[in-house]
Amino acid sequence: MTRAALAMKPTDPMAVPLAKLLAGISALTLDERRQHRDAIDKTLDPATREREVELALLNAGLLSALPPGPDRGSAYRECELIAVSGGLLSETIVEECR
Repeated sequence: MTRAALAMKPTDPMAVPLAKLLAGISALTLDERRQHRDAIDKTLDPATREREVELALLNAGLLSALPPGPDRGSAYRECELIAVSGGLLSETIVEECR
Protein backbone atom coordinates (compact mmCIF):
# COMPACT_ATOMS: atom_id res chain seq x y z
CA MET A 1 0.00 0.00 0.00
CA THR A 2 1.25 3.51 -0.75
CA ARG A 3 2.28 6.04 1.88
CA ALA A 4 -0.61 8.28 0.85
CA ALA A 5 -3.11 5.47 1.42
CA LEU A 6 -1.58 4.64 4.79
CA ALA A 7 -1.63 8.29 5.86
CA MET A 8 -5.36 8.69 5.18
CA LYS A 9 -7.61 8.71 8.20
CA PRO A 10 -10.62 6.34 8.23
CA THR A 11 -12.91 9.39 8.39
CA ASP A 12 -11.52 10.69 5.10
CA PRO A 13 -14.22 10.17 2.42
CA MET A 14 -11.49 9.31 -0.11
CA ALA A 15 -10.02 6.55 2.09
CA VAL A 16 -12.62 3.92 1.22
CA PRO A 17 -12.63 4.45 -2.58
CA LEU A 18 -8.82 4.60 -2.60
CA ALA A 19 -8.56 1.41 -0.56
CA LYS A 20 -10.94 -0.34 -2.97
CA LEU A 21 -8.97 0.97 -5.93
CA LEU A 22 -5.67 -0.24 -4.49
CA ALA A 23 -7.17 -3.66 -3.73
CA GLY A 24 -8.47 -3.86 -7.30
CA ILE A 25 -5.11 -2.89 -8.73
CA SER A 26 -3.34 -5.63 -6.81
CA ALA A 27 -5.66 -8.17 -8.45
CA LEU A 28 -4.72 -7.06 -11.99
CA THR A 29 -2.23 -8.79 -14.22
CA LEU A 30 1.00 -6.99 -15.07
CA ASP A 31 -0.29 -6.17 -18.56
CA GLU A 32 -3.55 -4.77 -17.17
CA ARG A 33 -1.58 -2.63 -14.70
CA ARG A 34 0.49 -1.23 -17.56
CA GLN A 35 -2.66 -0.42 -19.53
CA HIS A 36 -4.13 1.42 -16.55
CA ARG A 37 -0.87 3.30 -15.92
CA ASP A 38 -0.74 4.35 -19.59
CA ALA A 39 -4.34 5.58 -19.42
CA ILE A 40 -3.60 7.60 -16.28
CA ASP A 41 -0.37 8.99 -17.75
CA LYS A 42 -2.30 10.27 -20.78
CA THR A 43 -4.46 12.39 -18.48
CA LEU A 44 -1.35 13.81 -16.80
CA ASP A 45 0.70 14.97 -19.75
CA PRO A 46 3.48 17.52 -19.06
CA ALA A 47 1.50 20.42 -20.51
CA THR A 48 -1.36 19.74 -18.11
CA ARG A 49 0.99 19.54 -15.13
CA GLU A 50 2.74 22.74 -16.19
CA ARG A 51 -0.59 24.55 -16.48
CA GLU A 52 -1.59 23.30 -12.99
CA VAL A 53 1.65 24.68 -11.53
CA GLU A 54 1.12 28.01 -13.27
CA LEU A 55 -2.44 28.23 -11.93
CA ALA A 56 -1.26 27.40 -8.41
CA LEU A 57 1.39 30.14 -8.64
CA LEU A 58 -1.23 32.58 -9.92
CA ASN A 59 -3.64 31.69 -7.09
CA ALA A 60 -0.84 32.06 -4.53
CA GLY A 61 -0.11 35.54 -5.84
CA LEU A 62 3.35 34.65 -7.11
CA LEU A 63 2.32 35.35 -10.71
CA SER A 64 0.32 38.35 -11.83
CA ALA A 65 -0.84 36.67 -15.05
CA LEU A 66 -0.49 33.34 -16.81
CA PRO A 67 2.39 33.23 -19.28
CA PRO A 68 1.29 32.92 -22.90
CA GLY A 69 1.80 29.49 -24.42
CA PRO A 70 2.26 28.54 -28.04
CA ASP A 71 -1.47 28.04 -28.47
CA ARG A 72 -2.33 31.37 -26.83
CA GLY A 73 0.28 33.68 -28.29
CA SER A 74 -0.11 35.29 -31.69
CA ALA A 75 3.66 35.60 -32.16
CA TYR A 76 4.00 31.83 -32.41
CA ARG A 77 1.41 31.61 -35.20
CA GLU A 78 3.03 34.49 -37.08
CA CYS A 79 6.45 32.82 -37.34
CA GLU A 80 7.70 32.50 -40.87
CA LEU A 81 9.34 29.23 -41.87
CA ILE A 82 12.73 29.42 -43.53
CA ALA A 83 14.26 27.07 -46.08
CA VAL A 84 17.30 25.13 -44.88
CA SER A 85 19.66 23.37 -47.24
CA GLY A 86 21.56 20.17 -46.54
CA GLY A 87 20.66 16.86 -45.01
CA LEU A 88 18.73 16.03 -41.92
CA LEU A 89 20.31 17.20 -38.69
CA SER A 90 20.17 13.70 -37.18
CA GLU A 91 22.01 12.26 -40.19
CA THR A 92 24.67 14.97 -39.97
CA ILE A 93 25.25 14.25 -36.29
CA VAL A 94 25.61 10.50 -36.94
CA GLU A 95 28.03 11.11 -39.82
CA GLU A 96 30.18 13.47 -37.75
CA CYS A 97 30.37 10.95 -34.89
CA ARG A 98 31.87 8.31 -37.19
